[in-house]
Amino acid sequence: MKKITTIIAFAIALPLLAQKKDECEELNKRVELQKLEIAELTKQNQYYKEILELIKPLATTTANNMEFSIVKAVGNSKDKTLIVEYLYKNISPDIRKYFQARDSYFVDARGNQSETYEAFANNIKNRVENIQPNIPMKGIIKFKIEELNFPMIKLLNLRFAYIGKELSKVDEKITFQNIPVIWK
Repeated sequence: MKKITTIIAFAIALPLLAQKKDECEELNKRVELQKLEIAELTKQNQYYKEILELIKPLATTTANNMEFSIVKAVGNSKDKTLIVEYLYKNISPDIRKYFQARDSYFVDARGNQSETYEAFANNIKNRVENIQPNIPMKGIIKFKIEELNFPMIKLLNLRFAYIGKELSKVDEKITFQNIPVIWK
């Protein structure tokens, strides 16, 4: 009699257990989808944080209908490098034929000077063509440095060349002052 009762109990319980197993698999799939959604939202969040950093510049200047903004200066103690990110925007109503970053130097808060020819109009090239009006574009300046952990760039000079609608000066220099440096 006990065997029959046990068999009947198992007969009733097995379909319930199978149903629970299906529910567990379904819940696991939903959890995986939630994880993917969280990962995507995290990427979007990081992107918007970077955009916010670009919107609030550390220093801004204009020269011949070009607006320049320093958005970040990050030093790397391990690599002994300093990377300055900047935005430039053609504020003229006309398309500029090109913008070319030439060279740069800076003076830190302790009076040390460093110069570089690694000034780029985007992440890899020093020249960008057909600069549309009112579209911000990102450039970088890479410095190899010996002095580390200075809190501020007292003076940053960037030399560039451009041609607008008409031929203009071949080289132009712009300067920025008091740019805070973040060290990693």
